[in-house]
Amino acid sequence: MARPELQVISGGRDCHCDYRGVRIWLDDRPPPGFRADVEVLEEDTFRVLSAPAELRHEVIEEPFETLVERMAEIRTTPVGSVIERQAVPLEFLAVIYDFDADPVIDAQAVRSALSGIMALASRRRAHQLAIPLLGLAHGRFEPVECVRILRELLDEGRGGDIRAIWLQAPRRWDCQWLAPLAKAPATAERAE
Repeated sequence: MARPELQVISGGRDCHCDYRGVRIWLDDRPPPGFRADVEVLEEDTFRVLSAPAELRHEVIEEPFETLVERMAEIRTTPVGSVIERQAVPLEFLAVIYDFDADPVIDAQAVRSALSGIMALASRRRAHQLAIPLLGLAHGRFEPVECVRILRELLDEGRGGDIRAIWLQAPRRWDCQWLAPLAKAPATAERAE
């Protein structure tokens, strides 16, 4: 008789911290009682990631050369941009991926997008944000680096009215990813 496969049961860890007046959770499920005012979604420069997944069965009768010319005219969305989309909750599309570049994501894209998210959230008077750990879904961006950038923006006072952030983690995550938000240990002053 085969043994059942072991599964991790969610909810066994409480991974959160308070930083500069903002409660920040890291989990693959929403914290109890959390209701996002804004949900952030990852996006690419061609806005393919947010495109509907439906397949169209249209016959295109234009010559191939015309299609190539039309593709060359397509304007991409700049990396680091944030696009607001009306939904409930409100959705912000964080344009962090450029699939024509190598690497497809970098720290500047994440920083620009997080800065834009915080600015737009402040304008919308949003208090609770659901933000994925940017760069994990389609890139190889380090989760700790994303949290470090978030910390820097909060240190710069960009938190506005934000009171809570749920960092949406992948199914397997590590509470140590919040380490950049830990208070720096006190250092003794050197005697001269």
